[in-house]
Amino acid sequence: MAQDNPRSQCERWLRTRTRFNAQSLERITLDRIIHFVRIYPDVPLEDKARLRQALTNLLCIPAKYTSKLTQEILRSTWSRSAIINNQPVDNFLVDQLQSQLLGWLDFDRMSPNYRIKTILNLPRMPNLRKLSLRLAGPKPWSHTFTLQQSHQILGSLQLLRELTFQNLADDLFISILVEYSQDLHCLDVQGSVNVSNTSIESLRKLKRLVSIDLSGTSVDEDELTCFLAERRGFQYIGVFNQIAALEDATCSTLKTLYMRNPTQDDINKIVCSCQAVTELELRCLNGTCKLHRLGVLENLKKLHISGPNYRSSNLNVGLLNRSITLTDLYLEHMTGMDSCDLRTIGQYLKSLENLTLMNCCFSRGLMDRVEERRSEKKQLRLFTTLKSLNISSNISPSQFLLLTGHAVKLTRLQTGLSCWLSTRLLSHLVRLNHLQNLEYLRIDYTSDLCAAALFLLLKTARSLETIVGAETWQDMDQRMCGDLNNVFRRYHLPHTLVSFHSQIF
Repeated sequence: MAQDNPRSQCERWLRTRTRFNAQSLERITLDRIIHFVRIYPDVPLEDKARLRQALTNLLCIPAKYTSKLTQEILRSTWSRSAIINNQPVDNFLVDQLQSQLLGWLDFDRMSPNYRIKTILNLPRMPNLRKLSLRLAGPKPWSHTFTLQQSHQILGSLQLLRELTFQNLADDLFISILVEYSQDLHCLDVQGSVNVSNTSIESLRKLKRLVSIDLSGTSVDEDELTCFLAERRGFQYIGVFNQIAALEDATCSTLKTLYMRNPTQDDINKIVCSCQAVTELELRCLNGTCKLHRLGVLENLKKLHISGPNYRSSNLNVGLLNRSITLTDLYLEHMTGMDSCDLRTIGQYLKSLENLTLMNCCFSRGLMDRVEERRSEKKQLRLFTTLKSLNISSNISPSQFLLLTGHAVKLTRLQTGLSCWLSTRLLSHLVRLNHLQNLEYLRIDYTSDLCAAALFLLLKTARSLETIVGAETWQDMDQRMCGDLNNVFRRYHLPHTLVSFHSQIF
């Protein structure tokens, strides 16, 4: 089978596939529309007129599909075909976003060529609830738009609840925003050096504001601390490194807290005063910090830890104390871990759904194999509740199987360049775990993968919708992936092979 080309392997896979998952006509139609959106930037000019007829009023579909189509439109703006073929910028797909049906828009996902025009057309999207702004150049808002344009643009955002505008917001933008968006709940202008203490007076008018991020702005920390003490009730205050300066009443309502370079006193303050915290991120921890007391935070569900030694920081004790409530765990630049620690996490964290291991250092000693044999004898089932796994650390094949072998609910699997996977290792995984719920797969280290691994995986992973980077596998290229996608569409299968380039966002 390994000697056959991918087309013949696909034909053999189709013949041996016992049954096809029936898809509804609604799903088939949606897939067809998405296909049209994806190919639109690349088709010749003479064929675009026919596609425009099919894609006009694109968002006039059931509301549950609006978000997915919006993402596809934004991704299409990054197509390089217009530049390569010396074609003019085509605004047709972006113009479809100018609809009253649109509820959210993220300019970070939009190519800079389309941003300014789309911002000027925001009055045509009056029902936006969530907006992430990004300008096309380095100039702040007041140097990009006139006062009249600012009132016209921001005056249409009266229903806005969440706004993110990082780096280029300024005092003028804030003053006009609060005039119209009185019901704003969340505001993020981090990194905007042109936002000063003047904006604090304007922000006092937003009575429903519960989340604010002014980190990296020109607002004085003392001024911000006074503002937080006056308002209270904030659930998120961005990256705030002076937690000791906050009153206990202010800390008691915080639900999300991010800190860099925290000291042991800061951690003790969090444990004593921030009992409502559900999401905690501690970056650049020093080697002397002890984290066992984090287990006292009864509402903690999401934990992001970066920097310390796993065992010397006593993080393992804190995790075990939160074994029932913790659903998300993100470990970055972590040292001092081995297979035994992974087994303990998988065995006792009964609610864990999302696990990320980023640039962690895992040791493998003589006792690791003993622990694996002991787990096999006890028939331990590890990580049974896990739904999303992201590994960008140098782990051994047995550690990879320990993480994934029993994760039957896994829907998303992503591995980085430092995580070595091969066709043989994937075959072992499929024997342990059929991955019947897997929907998204991305493997960055692909030099030891071939087309045989793809069809071996698809035999059992029948819900797998997106496979990223298959064009870099052995015997595969961009054209071959396109041919296989055509076969999948012909049989109405959910599988799609997408390139690394298409996954910019």
